[in-house]
Amino acid sequence: MNYKDFELRLSKESPNLYRARALDNGSVAEEQTFELRTGELKVLEGLRRLEEKAVVAPEEEKKETFHIDFGRELYDKVFSGKLGEYFKNCLEETQKSGGGLRICLRCDESTQEIAALPWEFLHNGNDFLVTNRNILISRFPFEVSRVKSSPLESILRMLVVISSPNDPRVAPLNTELEQEVILEAVDKL
Repeated sequence: MNYKDFELRLSKESPNLYRARALDNGSVAEEQTFELRTGELKVLEGLRRLEEKAVVAPEEEKKETFHIDFGRELYDKVFSGKLGEYFKNCLEETQKSGGGLRICLRCDESTQEIAALPWEFLHNGNDFLVTNRNILISRFPFEVSRVKSSPLESILRMLVVISSPNDPRVAPLNTELEQEVILEAVDKL
């Protein structure tokens, strides 16, 4: 599947106020400002609780809704207004042509507090964006531009190591299943 880049640059305007810019061929297509208070106890406590339940008690994670609420709030703040319409239009266009959309997230050095957020939780009200096979989320350094590379002419060689720690606080990993998943993915190359 071919993915079109949706470059999203984030910068800080003032404390708790950020600017999101969607770029098209290096020019700003749409932009907006949004307020996000990452230092609030509610956000920090929710992220800590979610991480703890995912590692220590995966069965309780299903009862937790913070990740959905957080993802929805983040999506609503960043992808509202004209920027949100532009995003939806770009997604529809790529889906009509049988392709996908890669959200290239670039946070400048002043936005470290939001760069560290789990952007993979972006939730549009129906589902998490990352569960849509037509959407990818990639993080790129702000100052580095993307370079298109030519296809490899030689055989791709890979070494894969699957680790399964023996820790009672961590859910056990099914290494055979992980190996099957990797082999299936590589077979498609």
